[in-house]
Amino acid sequence: MWFKAYHEFGHEGSIDRSNYRAEIEPDRCKGCGLCAKRCPMEAIQLVESEQATNKLGKVAVLETEKCIGCGVCAYKCPTQSIQLLKRDEEETVPPEDQRQFGMRWAEEMMLAHRGKSEI
Repeated sequence: MWFKAYHEFGHEGSIDRSNYRAEIEPDRCKGCGLCAKRCPMEAIQLVESEQATNKLGKVAVLETEKCIGCGVCAYKCPTQSIQLLKRDEEETVPPEDQRQFGMRWAEEMMLAHRGKSEI
């Protein structure tokens, strides 16, 4: 439901980032593409690179602004070339349930609406 709202309707507020971020070590990447296939945010692409040490000449590259830090890529990486690192920003607490998510969403919409009406 959350990813559908993001991908099909462009609702960026439906997904909160975790307190982690992915980091890829290109010299360890074998270019298998599992991370790119599994990433729910489509934040990883395989690209040709001089840093590639594999036969394909490609490595995984992360679009950090799309990454939500879910860890699916790191969990499935056979070479362990992807790690999750703690974000430097202030820690966020995710909603406990759908009701709390809905309340936060409604508050954000009200604030956004107020901001537009003041312009």
